[in-house]
Amino acid sequence: MKLKTLVALTAVMAVSSCAAFKKESEQDKANKEMIAALEKMPKHNEAEPPYPAVPSLSQILPNEVAKNRANIQSQIAQADGKTRVYFSKKADAKQNRSVVKSKSASEYYRIILGKTQQGDCAIQDFYSETDQPQNEPVVVKKSDCKKWNAQYVGNTLAFTYSKDGKMINNPVAWLNNNQAQLLVAETNQNIVLTQPVAALMAKRTILNKNKPANDPRYFVVECVFNRQNNQMEYLTAYQSNGITKRFEMTNGQINPQRILSWVPTGHKVLDSYPPERLGELQNALRSMCGLN
Repeated sequence: MKLKTLVALTAVMAVSSCAAFKKESEQDKANKEMIAALEKMPKHNEAEPPYPAVPSLSQILPNEVAKNRANIQSQIAQADGKTRVYFSKKADAKQNRSVVKSKSASEYYRIILGKTQQGDCAIQDFYSETDQPQNEPVVVKKSDCKKWNAQYVGNTLAFTYSKDGKMINNPVAWLNNNQAQLLVAETNQNIVLTQPVAALMAKRTILNKNKPANDPRYFVVECVFNRQNNQMEYLTAYQSNGITKRFEMTNGQINPQRILSWVPTGHKVLDSYPPERLGELQNALRSMCGLN
């Protein structure tokens, strides 16, 4: 069972009134031109936001896994653990797999751990070749107990393992009825996690682990939004070129008068963005913070 990618980083965080060149070989030149242009823009007196400390997934995942397993176990009203469902070695164009009769004819098999009071299935999938888990236990719809592309129900942690038992570089997500609620993800490019800030607020931090050897700063995005109405309050980007940029929101919409930049030279800038592209930027920021 594959978990679709839930978070996509885009290059939009680098945009301002001065766009960077796309070619990697011209990046240094583009950064210098961007900084030079920003230094000519109006100043502001606000202090640069502190650089966030982002824990690695390995620091927080064990607790999340333990919490999820306890959560799944608490939902089982009728225990099983013996029923197996075998899935074919080949998937169709939509990544569906048919049910086959034997382990030797399968690539994956499913153990039904039990059923909930609603009749839904608590399941876990395994690799037929190695008998290693393919995912963490989840609850799926009762109509999907024997379907490969099943829909998650209830509150569950979802992620997959490779055949050697290592976690696959796909997002880890707490799902509620198949919809992402909290993200805890580590990929080759990014770490994403959600931390509580206050009763109605949440901070989501995205860390890009790629950084120049001579640059002490990673590319980090912090999204702070109201959990009650799902509206963003602000987004702060800590870019690998040393520029810190904050987009503040009013009623969930970008405030064009509150796009702030802090330049490595110490210059503090009231930045700008083409008015006709604010809608495009708004959608991109929401997508980066997992709100679309």
